[in-house]
Amino acid sequence: MGNILIGYEYGSGMGHLARMLPIARILSDRNHQVALFVRNPQECAQIFIKEKFPILPVMNISANIPELRMQPQYNSYSDFMAIAGCYYADYLFTATLSWKTVFDLYKPDLIICDHSPNCCLAAPDGGLAYIILHRFWDVFVGTLFFNRRGLPGV
Repeated sequence: MGNILIGYEYGSGMGHLARMLPIARILSDRNHQVALFVRNPQECAQIFIKEKFPILPVMNISANIPELRMQPQYNSYSDFMAIAGCYYADYLFTATLSWKTVFDLYKPDLIICDHSPNCCLAAPDGGLAYIILHRFWDVFVGTLFFNRRGLPGV
């Protein structure tokens, strides 16, 4: 069966993980090889103790962005994405390169993402299929973000 990556890049984790674990369990029961990618494995440790999935920690590209140390206020989803690193070419390049390395090592047939814009940005370049698992508002605003021309937040 297939190799499937399931996870999220941004967020605190519990809500994202709660939506994704039932899908991971069903796919695993159907003999797919499932691995989870998470931004904050230490915060989800109690959940992972009960689960049998390999865990791939995701690089936090926004950790060294000075604007984030000031607890910025987000006025839109585009503001969040810009401040979280997507506005900075060097951070975005590093995130994309990191994802391509994960893809080369794990060789996924499918990626199921929840709030994972950098993963979604890197996946098509490698010819990988991905599904975005979100609430309606996230998908709507995220689609606007990725389809706009010009600077995020403008």
